[in-house]
Amino acid sequence: MTCDNTTLIPSGGNVFADLGFAEPEAGIYKTRSEAMIANEKMLAEIQASDAS
Repeated sequence: MTCDNTTLIPSGGNVFADLGFAEPEAGIYKTRSEAMIANEKMLAEIQASDAS
């Protein structure tokens, strides 16, 4: 990420890289985060279908 007091340029959509984590650590955190979000969505869908 580049910062000059007026402009922020995100680094390819990886918030962990934007926060200063180096690769490959930032990529690992992004993948893990995406997996956790997908898991939460799947569980919510199962719970919604069970409630029907």
